[in-house]
This record gives sequence, structure tokens and C-alpha cells, in this order.
Amino acid sequence: MSRALQLAQSSQKIPETREEVIASFASWIQRVGEKHDAWERAAKSAATADEFASMVGKTGIVVDQSGAGNFKTVNEALSSIPEHSKSPVFIKVNAGTYK
Repeated sequence: MSRALQLAQSSQKIPETREEVIASFASWIQRVGEKHDAWERAAKSAATADEFASMVGKTGIVVDQSGAGNFKTVNEALSSIPEHSKSPVFIKVNAGTYK
């Protein structure tokens, strides 16, 4: 759903002036930053793909060379995501040297 449609269907006022647009954009950027921070904290603290997914509320995949994750390579993880998927998939790559 587009942002314009979301605004039209909500009780939120559509910005009309330049100042209102700037304030609305700044508010949106802050919310995106807060989500990013939450995802980053989840990625650093989650031990498993299921734990990571539950923390971010989305599908999560963990790549780990030792086999502790869903996949041992980043390429395997990327290949597992359906083409044209409309759902976001978060991939946590555990520390290591991937070749």
C-alpha cells in the first residue's frame, strides 16, 4: 500500500505546506531509524534464526559457517528466498570469513 493511500485512509492529516512535509518526513525518518536500531539489536543478540525472526517480527535466516544457522553460505541463504517475494526476509550473517 502506498504511503499516500495509507495517509488518505488514516486520520492523519496530509501535509499541505512545505514545513508540514518536512516535519512529516523527519518523523518518518525517526521511525525508520528506530526500526533499524531494533533490528540491529536483534541481529547482534539472537542466537538462532527463529529467535531473530521473532525479535524482528519477520522471516529471519541465519548464515553460520559452522552449521549453527539455517545455511553455511550467504549464497545458499539468498537462493532460498523465493523470487519476487513480497515479504521482507532478514538475513543475519554470523562472524566469519565467507569465500
